[in-house]
Amino acid sequence: MVSAEVLVEHMNRYLQTLLVVFPLALGLGGPTLLSACSSSAAGLDNGSSFPGADSGQSTPGVGGGGGSINDPSVTGIIAVHASRNLPAFRLCFPENVGVLPLPDDKLMPNSNVVGVDVGAAVHLGTLRTTGAGDNAQVAIDGGPYDAGSTAVDGGASDAGAMDAGSTKKDAGTVDAGTPSSDVVYVIEEKLARQFYPQGTDSGAWPNCGPLVQVLTTNGYEGHGFYTVQSATALGATVLGDNSTDPDGVNLIVIEGCLPDATLDTKACGDTFTPTLGNLRYRIVPHLTTLLPSAVVSGKFPVQTMLLSPRVQASIAAMETVTFSFGDLSNGNAGSFALPALTYGAPVPSPNPQELDFMAGPTKDYDNYGFTLHYGASATLSQSLTVIQSQSSPHDLPQSFYLLPSNFVVLIVGDPNAPKAASGPGASLHFLAVPVRDPSTLVDAGTDGGM
Repeated sequence: MVSAEVLVEHMNRYLQTLLVVFPLALGLGGPTLLSACSSSAAGLDNGSSFPGADSGQSTPGVGGGGGSINDPSVTGIIAVHASRNLPAFRLCFPENVGVLPLPDDKLMPNSNVVGVDVGAAVHLGTLRTTGAGDNAQVAIDGGPYDAGSTAVDGGASDAGAMDAGSTKKDAGTVDAGTPSSDVVYVIEEKLARQFYPQGTDSGAWPNCGPLVQVLTTNGYEGHGFYTVQSATALGATVLGDNSTDPDGVNLIVIEGCLPDATLDTKACGDTFTPTLGNLRYRIVPHLTTLLPSAVVSGKFPVQTMLLSPRVQASIAAMETVTFSFGDLSNGNAGSFALPALTYGAPVPSPNPQELDFMAGPTKDYDNYGFTLHYGASATLSQSLTVIQSQSSPHDLPQSFYLLPSNFVVLIVGDPNAPKAASGPGASLHFLAVPVRDPSTLVDAGTDGGM
């Protein structure tokens, strides 16, 4: 494996060659030398006013009155970091090599760099190809690019020949050994940032195609760069080009572990081995997205999802595992139990459960929250204020929970993991993720919320 400095030099030479021979292949404005430096991007803050909310009880499901409450027009991808020992990362997809690694503009909390932080969830937008530069993508295996195509051949080249301008993937044979479309490329943020220097023209940054090729050919597989398979039969192709073929909001969860002799299957999942690890991705497709009119003021529409292998191990061992919502300041008095947890699946399904609580002053966000009982006698309680700070630290509870969206509450992490210096890190914690991307909401203060 070459050093990072040599790798950057290789990328420079590679980009300069492509820009001379194929000036549109990457959609770049001109060759730019790269250096190891942080990148910057705009963060996300949502401000809004706070209405009151009522107390009371839970409602088993939303939309009992009949009629559709799901908004099929909303599309997007939410990336979740649920690995015990993987650092912060960015993602590339074989069928979308003409875009930057994702996320491409979301700053990590308490940082000036872009990525999905440990134990965090980030909206990625949609996978799509746009602009002339993306219409001539570079094949990941180093073969020629598709001249005028809007999609590559599953990441492969066609025996050294250019396509004649097809707008669809070829039906012919691809090169032997080409990664299938079922893989996803995970790039540690510290490695990725070297190719996206702060203060340089973003139009000169390399897209996923050349980045993955350089990392692959220079021996970085397993060293900050990982080609991962799906944990289930559902592959990343379901994410698709949903700018033209909407298919809802999907989660992509990076789970499992890198090789580590100090970890076990309870920390990483039942396929883990200390020498090989089991880093993988999981697609959770087509989350319900409530119409704004279905998000009732004073209600908290939520589904819950378990993404903690250690809690799942408790369930497999037939130990009692419960998840509830209530007043934490009064011994969880009056709390109501949420549906039984299922690993990697939102419950209840298909519609969220409406939670009521006494909202008003900020202190109520401090008092109300979720409690997880697992194992022989272990308990974790976190207030809505704490959960918001872990989920969207640049917001306030009064604006965050006011968003006109239903939420997915994720149970992520390992209770045996050390506490992070900032943020939840890999330790056991809860995230509240709005299914609608907050950056797409023009006015979060006019509809719904608690």
